Amino acid sequence: MMPGMSGLDVMLEMRSEPATRDIPILFLTSVDDEATVVKGLRGAEDYMVKPFKAQELEVRVNNILQRAAEIRDEEEKGAPLERLPLKVGGDTFLLPLGQIIFFEAAGKYCRVHTRKRGFLADYSIGDIESRLADRGFMRIHRSFIVNISHVRKVVQKAGKRMIIVMGDDAQTQLNVSDSYSPELKARLGMRV
Repeated sequence: MMPGMSGLDVMLEMRSEPATRDIPILFLTSVDDEATVVKGLRGAEDYMVKPFKAQELEVRVNNILQRAAEIRDEEEKGAPLERLPLKVGGDTFLLPLGQIIFFEAAGKYCRVHTRKRGFLADYSIGDIESRLADRGFMRIHRSFIVNISHVRKVVQKAGKRMIIVMGDDAQTQLNVSDSYSPELKARLGMRV
């Protein structure tokens, strides 16, 4: 009943365009026949028939926005990181993953070490480990996750004990737990 195209046509066009396909849609219409309602609900988040009550509209809009935020949060959790947001004072820096040498557990936070400095981050070491799966990082100890491409040297100590030297300016030496040694050697191309 809109001029030029129907609300259903507008919805189909929005869903076909990458820039608008994820925008939540709520139909607010005077058309209440079952076939039209079903068509609308196949592509929209909700459908309301006029006349409507303001409080009901408010609740439905809030529910749609809450679901959209939950979906966005889930997608962000599953999306691989390219840059790690780090707060320094009131500013947030976006640090490219390639610049990160290693992570060190610091209670419920962790320290992020680059070539020249360290930052305190609002992430636990477990959060970092799950977000960086298959991104070139590996846990080598309960307290350390390293960027494999920044391992400069492997030192074999008495017995099976390994220490790795990282590529930061301080050439930090990190202990490798025995349980992580075989995987680390494999990832570095060493004989296991």
